[in-house]
Amino acid sequence: MNIVSAVVDNDWRYATTPADRDALVQLVVDEQHLDWASLLYVCGHRVSREVRGPGWQLRVSTDPARGMGALNWVGPVPSDELGPWDTFNPSADPQARPILSSVTHTVVVLNNRMCDGLYGCTEAVAAILPRGFSMTVWEPGRGQPTIIEGRNT
Repeated sequence: MNIVSAVVDNDWRYATTPADRDALVQLVVDEQHLDWASLLYVCGHRVSREVRGPGWQLRVSTDPARGMGALNWVGPVPSDELGPWDTFNPSADPQARPILSSVTHTVVVLNNRMCDGLYGCTEAVAAILPRGFSMTVWEPGRGQPTIIEGRNT
């Protein structure tokens, strides 16, 4: 069974059931988190300060009042330091290029499969992407991509 472990406003939260995952996605996406991006891990056990998780995390930064959000898949890089952070982070380098643009479709190639299920990665991304925006996701072992249409209004 996959467990979603998340750090939201510096508090650990866990979701194992569809209802728990739905509530967690709503908390991460629909509520304002000004000082910190939410960090999500999906694996077979609860991740915490004491229990190590997978070598990656999904960072989610949102600004519900402005209808914006940023997702960033962060994992180990050759130097064993975490990779680049998204520029929507409130504490981002002021010289960083903004992520906001007129792009309404993007293509992503993953090195791992997306989490499945009614409240998995596809649903989370669709809830964050605005209507009229879409993302094509290529996963290993699948002959066709997944196209995710934005539902956020």
